[in-house]
Amino acid sequence: MTALLQTRGLVAGYEPGLAIVKGASISVAEGEIVVILGPNGAGKSSLIKAIAGLVPVTDGQVLLRGQDITRVPAHLKIRHGLAFVPQTENIFPLMTVEDNLRVAIGIFADRPTGPGIDEMFALFPDLARLRSQ
Repeated sequence: MTALLQTRGLVAGYEPGLAIVKGASISVAEGEIVVILGPNGAGKSSLIKAIAGLVPVTDGQVLLRGQDITRVPAHLKIRHGLAFVPQTENIFPLMTVEDNLRVAIGIFADRPTGPGIDEMFALFPDLARLRSQ
């Protein structure tokens, strides 16, 4: 069985020659929940960001459903089915609620049955009341 998400010997870091993630290999099956534990500064967030393409990978592989997406640019990984939602700063604070949702909807623009703004507000009725804030 092919893992849904897998890393093989992943090496990554913010600066050339200074690896934060050193040889990480993980395998996540579909439906499985995996927890990455470690003290502050251990590289947990850097590992996730490397998988998402937000931290440069210098060695190893990231596989999604068996397909190598290591070198796929971060903004194109969503087309392969990978998304990253940060713990904080995951909205555009100077934009309205509706504008933020329109950005998210834009990700699905190439899909014929992608969600529209009305469907989004139906899913999140509290946001509908705040749409202009």
